[in-house]
Amino acid sequence: MWYNFLSKAIASRTNEPSIQWTLATCMFLPGMACAVAPRQILNLSLRKEKKMEINSLSVVIFQFFGMQACLVGTLVGTCRMTEQAYQTFAAAMVPFFGINFYYCFRQPIVAPLAMLADFVNNLVMSQLALAGATLLRGATKGTKKI
Repeated sequence: MWYNFLSKAIASRTNEPSIQWTLATCMFLPGMACAVAPRQILNLSLRKEKKMEINSLSVVIFQFFGMQACLVGTLVGTCRMTEQAYQTFAAAMVPFFGINFYYCFRQPIVAPLAMLADFVNNLVMSQLALAGATLLRGATKGTKKI
């Protein structure tokens, strides 16, 4: 399948520590942006008709959301990742694609460009996680070939 091709292509061109660092960065940087500048990120992300609904509670909730993403990014960047950890991370990304679909087509709240950026980030993170699992699987079998 295409996702297997992408993860194998990534794995064949890099090493596991760089995959782990990039995966952590993909979580940490957007999370930090949400934590530090929540009102600005909300204004950039929401459709025009939904911007009127931004209030202090939504800003605080968005900051917590950003800090949780920073926490996950920090953990991914500092913990020892195993093949199973990468596979679990990739599997945990699947519901995010459903959320992207729902809030883009069924309940359009998020602006199209912001939704595209989120979709691409989710795709990159899932492929990096699968590539990390592929690299570690090859390392445990004693081969570096993908």
